[in-house]
Order: sequence, then structure tokens, then C-alpha cells
Amino acid sequence: MKKYPKPARLKGWDFSQLKVTEEGPRIEYINITKALLNTRKTLLDIGTGGTEKFSTVAPRAKTAIAIDVDPNMLKIAADNLHKTHLSNTHLVLCDSDKLPLAASTVDVATDRHAPFNPEEIGRILKPNGVFITQQVSEGDKQNVKQIFKRGQHYGEKTGTRKKAYVKQLRQAGLRVIRHRTVSTTEYYETMRDVIFLLSHTPVIPDFNFEKEQDELQQIERTLMTKKGIKTNSERYLIMATKKG
Repeated sequence: MKKYPKPARLKGWDFSQLKVTEEGPRIEYINITKALLNTRKTLLDIGTGGTEKFSTVAPRAKTAIAIDVDPNMLKIAADNLHKTHLSNTHLVLCDSDKLPLAASTVDVATDRHAPFNPEEIGRILKPNGVFITQQVSEGDKQNVKQIFKRGQHYGEKTGTRKKAYVKQLRQAGLRVIRHRTVSTTEYYETMRDVIFLLSHTPVIPDFNFEKEQDELQQIERTLMTKKGIKTNSERYLIMATKKG
């Protein structure tokens, strides 16, 4: 039986070593966030990880606050931010269920693939402040999950979680101004890239590299194309604003 190379290590949430190309529509989370910011505004990023995305938008804000519940991740975040020489950023160790911020103090709150509390979002946003989140949709990596017969949100209908979040945000007094789901075709260059993805993301919960070699062989045998190993990325975006 073919033996695949062990997965490379991951620092923070830096996936720059992953070799993958995309075809089709994109969510454009970063561009949308940048368009909401200016040097008079306060930004809050929930579940910031290693600040890989936060550091690209923070320069556009007056004050940029990043939170995460994982102290080890915040150590990586501090190292990453130190390299940027940004002077307007603050890191806070906390859970998103109870944010250590005063009411009505944030202009733009962002969340990428992290849990959030709609009631807390409504509390900390200023009137007319905006919340934007990107989350993994149920149909993500569908053909890969079918091979493993399990996976993140496996068997759930696309749109179920987005619908629930939209309802919760509205119940928290926010006005949902935009929501959409996008599925993009992805081509991973080699099995090394697929293994890296599965080892460092929750696509396949409790993925066991040593024990699931048969499934890896099936991925290579059935999903390989001339462009690479084909699958899909399904994401949804929600934007909501606090009534003025």
C-alpha cells in the first residue's frame, strides 16, 4: 500500500504553504472588510488566530482589537504583529461569549470561521456599526467527506447554519443587510497539500493520518484531475448592522 508523507507543521493559521488554485465566485471577505474601515473607526476581530487576516485590514482602522480564546495562538499573533510594526493593534485573551468591551464602542466587528455571540455583537457595536462574518458552509469539501463518510457539518443541508445565524442576529436587534453562500472549485496540487489541509482543519474531525491511508488513496484515485485534486470550498457571508 502506498505510504504518503507525513503532514507539514502549521504555525498559527498560516496556510501560505498550501498549493491550491480556485475557480469560480469568491466571498471577498477581506475586500469587503477593508471597504468598511477608515482611520476614524474601531475594529474588533473575533477568533483572530495568528492575525493572518487581521493584519491585512488593521492598518485601515484607528484602533484594531483582536481577540482569541487560545493563549498559544495569541503568542503567535503577538509575534506576527510585532513584525508588522503596527502601532494601533491590541491583543486580548477572551471568549467571544462575553467580550471585555464597553457597550457601543466598536464600528466594525469581524469574524472569520470562529464562533460568536449575537447578543454580544449587538451590545458592543455602535449605532450603525457593522458586523461581518464568514463561515464554512455545510456543502464544503463534499466529495472528500463522502469518502470518509463523516466530516464538518456532514449530512446537513446547505444553508441550515446560515439561516440560524441570521435569525439569531435579528433577535439580537441587528438588521441583516446581506447574506450569501458561494461554492468555489478548488484544485490541490498534490496529496501533500490535501494531507496538510485535513491535518490542520476540521474538514474531517479527528483525521488520523496513520490509520486513514485507504481513504487518502481513494482521494488520489478518484479526485485527481489534470489541474490537481478537485474538491470545493463552500462559504457563507453575513453582514448585519446595528440600528442607529
